[in-house]
Amino acid sequence: MTEDWKPYLPPRRTMPAGVRERILARTFGDAPAPDRRLRTRLAVAAAIAAVIAGGWATSLTSGDSQSPGARGPEIAPNAGTDLDRCWAALVGTGRSDRYPARALWRAVVTAREAGKSVIGFRAGATPVFCETTVTSVTVSDPTAKPNHADGTGTAALLLTDSGGAGGIADEKWTSVTVEWDGKVRQADVRDGMWVLPTLPTDPTVVWRVSPSGPGVPGRQVLDLPRPEGAPVSVFDRPLAPGERTSLAGAWLGNCLSRTQPQPADMESWRPGATTTVGGHRVVTARLGDLVGVCVTEPNRSTFEVAPGHAVRPGRLRYAKVVKAAPGQGARIVGFVQPEVAAMAVTAGESAQVSVPITDSGFAVEIPETLAPTADTTPEHVQVTLTSEDGTVLYAGEMFPK
Repeated sequence: MTEDWKPYLPPRRTMPAGVRERILARTFGDAPAPDRRLRTRLAVAAAIAAVIAGGWATSLTSGDSQSPGARGPEIAPNAGTDLDRCWAALVGTGRSDRYPARALWRAVVTAREAGKSVIGFRAGATPVFCETTVTSVTVSDPTAKPNHADGTGTAALLLTDSGGAGGIADEKWTSVTVEWDGKVRQADVRDGMWVLPTLPTDPTVVWRVSPSGPGVPGRQVLDLPRPEGAPVSVFDRPLAPGERTSLAGAWLGNCLSRTQPQPADMESWRPGATTTVGGHRVVTARLGDLVGVCVTEPNRSTFEVAPGHAVRPGRLRYAKVVKAAPGQGARIVGFVQPEVAAMAVTAGESAQVSVPITDSGFAVEIPETLAPTADTTPEHVQVTLTSEDGTVLYAGEMFPK
């Protein structure tokens, strides 16, 4: 498999200007633990629900930084809702006394990816960060002492188990770039605060930080220490653990545990379809509306969650090519929409095959000549999707141009 394997995304379509403006205006921005902890999580969730029902969900006023007139370009429209959830988690666990009152919280910057978001806010004068996932909330320690990059005011203040990170930027820095092992991430920065949805959590990995990106002559690059303090982490929306006793469940559990960083809500992902290619084991996974593909290689595992814009009603939801070394074959794995009950595929000159669907996931072998590399978009792969009553929902190319 190539070092960076990419999913197939449906071709772009022209969107009417009016529709595009409305979408941009409204949507800019972007597992549970073992059974013995489930009862505790449910109790916490109930307490948090009571807080929200008591009025925290409507705590925003026309003067709040999250009102439409005050929202900045780096603040998602639902940042106020995220802050309410973060506060409710603190109240539900009896930790809210460690933080300034919710009325003093002002959202500053957000970073999002499928299934989680990280928001930086000021609680009075105190910079605080909160990660929200499908099942959990993690809030940084407001009393933690910043470990600054040498000679600067830049520091990390939050690192969650799934790699969500946030910190403060030197007053002279208008951008923050974090690097490690040859990889580079440009943080979202605003008003002296920066956030990233994912950074490596392995303590042996050295973070380095810079006020400029690679290629800038004389750029300053410094070691960035890990944050201190004790963040508050709460499973406020617990889900039943995904099973790990079947072959697919065992593959998924092993694969997720070997990823770096481990994905958010790791124990709640449900296994689906499985396949092998070369020495790689592949399994699809679902968590609520989220779908992903986990690949276990001899020396590492990778897990990729499908981006939200890959969803297309009535057709394939997501599809990607998975390969190992040349000559070891090729597979297409992905997901169909929930209304799809049956799937048939004809790849090149091969005979049509019926493809099993497991929890919306599928895996099918194709001739390697149709996908010489994992980045190849295969042609001449025909797919027919039908509903429970036999209605053809889609018939055509799996990867339309």
